[in-house]
Amino acid sequence: MDKKNSTGIKKSLGERIFQVFAHVLVAILALTCLYPFWYVLCASFSDANKLFLNTGLIFKPLGFCVDAYKMLLNEELLFSGYFNTFLLLATGVPLGVVMTAMGAYFFSRKDVLYQDILFKFCLLTMYISGGMIPTYLNFNKLGMVGNYWGVIIGFCMTCYYMIILRTAFASVPESLCDAAKIDGAGHMSTLFKVVLPLSKASIAVIAMYYGISIWNSWFWPTLLTRDTAMWPLQAVLRKYLIEDSSVDIGELGYGEVVRYAIVIISIIPILLVYPTLQKYFTKGVLVGAVKG
Repeated sequence: MDKKNSTGIKKSLGERIFQVFAHVLVAILALTCLYPFWYVLCASFSDANKLFLNTGLIFKPLGFCVDAYKMLLNEELLFSGYFNTFLLLATGVPLGVVMTAMGAYFFSRKDVLYQDILFKFCLLTMYISGGMIPTYLNFNKLGMVGNYWGVIIGFCMTCYYMIILRTAFASVPESLCDAAKIDGAGHMSTLFKVVLPLSKASIAVIAMYYGISIWNSWFWPTLLTRDTAMWPLQAVLRKYLIEDSSVDIGELGYGEVVRYAIVIISIIPILLVYPTLQKYFTKGVLVGAVKG
């Protein structure tokens, strides 16, 4: 016997079977994606000796132990990495969003002189770059080595993000911008008082993109800052996970457990921030990708 769904339309037996199959498949895929995180979480709270002898899957900590986290709490380099990363986020994300919004606004307006030529010139930067050595020499000549200026200013704007935001700005009705101009608003007032408030979803997505990019960056910060006390979190994690750093985990016998604990500590902020921006993600990407 056919059943009705929430809209009152009867569903056939084949549709119900397909729906059950789809839910089971999605559940399996979700568990497949979540289990690696659960494994790392359980391993970080496991006893080092029991974890070393384990060869199978883990569904709960093997002998609950927090020694790895206690060890990491005594590492000043880890806390300085967190501080440096948050400092870069607090400066880099607002600067990146403002610069990207200004560029996107310029290219989204009609009848702008040399707009097509300048836009194509910007597109070239997505395919052609000066290379690592010329870029470093340029930063060094500008006095941006040994400090955060090269990391913040040198990578404050991404052309791809500007294209997404440009398409979102182009969807704002031109009549609203014309009305603002009639009221005496200039381009900056139009951008910050008319266009940006109507593009909050896209702005949130771009801010999240910049935040994730800064959070995951390690190569250029390591190359430009030199001093380990100025390294961001990802550079510190690389030192711990690959070079074994100053934490003598091999001697203490907590090598794998400490590595798992470091991974958990590093992803906690992302897990806390991402859900708050998730509601803007789909809407912002679709507006920036479909319209225009």
